[in-house]
Amino acid sequence: EYAVSQNTPVYQPASLKKGDDAEEAYETLKKLAPDLIVVVAYGKILPKRILDLPKTYCINIHASLLPKYRGAGPIQWCILKGESETGVTSMIMGEGLDTGDMLIKAATEIGINETADELHDRLAVIGADVLLETVKAVKTGDIHPSRRTMRCHAMRQCSPRSFAPLTSARRQKRYTIR
Repeated sequence: EYAVSQNTPVYQPASLKKGDDAEEAYETLKKLAPDLIVVVAYGKILPKRILDLPKTYCINIHASLLPKYRGAGPIQWCILKGESETGVTSMIMGEGLDTGDMLIKAATEIGINETADELHDRLAVIGADVLLETVKAVKTGDIHPSRRTMRCHAMRQCSPRSFAPLTSARRQKRYTIR
């Protein structure tokens, strides 16, 4: 909404993987010749041809301290599992779900009665700071990927408990207070 209000072009294709929309999205991105692609709360896997487009990286800002709680529901699962701390991790996107190399992390405590919505809002602010720090590091070349996420996923060494799928609305309402 903010980008549109500032006359910034916004393009939201229905799919990046198949159909006319995917081809149009690829051609649009290719014409832009991006230095960097950033994804936040997308929850889908980007096709390899999209990952290969930017001059530097495709970066994902993820709402957990990876490699724990990979997947689309990390905030809810932190609360469901009674975690006392979470955070935000920037990562280079790989071909799988949250499988790329980790870059920068910022941790925060989870309040004793904090809801998923409240934590989401706090992590959004932290995520913006992590994003700015990550972009600066990419720009200056001062980037130091940690390969732990990629290796544990590729070798199937990550605990299944570290995966955080989407939770149902019913389950989220039941666990809004820790």
